[in-house]
Amino acid sequence: MKATAKYLGPTAALHGKPERRKRSRLSYNECVKQPANQSTQTASATGVDAIIEAYKKDVDRTLIRENLRLTVDGRFQQLMKLQQFAEELRRAGKDAQARR
Repeated sequence: MKATAKYLGPTAALHGKPERRKRSRLSYNECVKQPANQSTQTASATGVDAIIEAYKKDVDRTLIRENLRLTVDGRFQQLMKLQQFAEELRRAGKDAQARR
């Protein structure tokens, strides 16, 4: 048997031909079961709307709106402040554990 640089699968050597691997890319509509009496667009929109409504109750949309009003630079500045704050918290946690 010839050595190849690429692994062709366990059955390649048995059958003398490379094993073909199927790439699976499912769309949203293929993953969600749809009622038979509704069109694809209506059914997927209904499913998406139900998911969105379920998450809306837990999301503070005013924060999202405020963030979208900022420029890209403003968003990056906020991110850097958040990262600095997180680092301060980590340092404080390590200091508190060291004192124990």
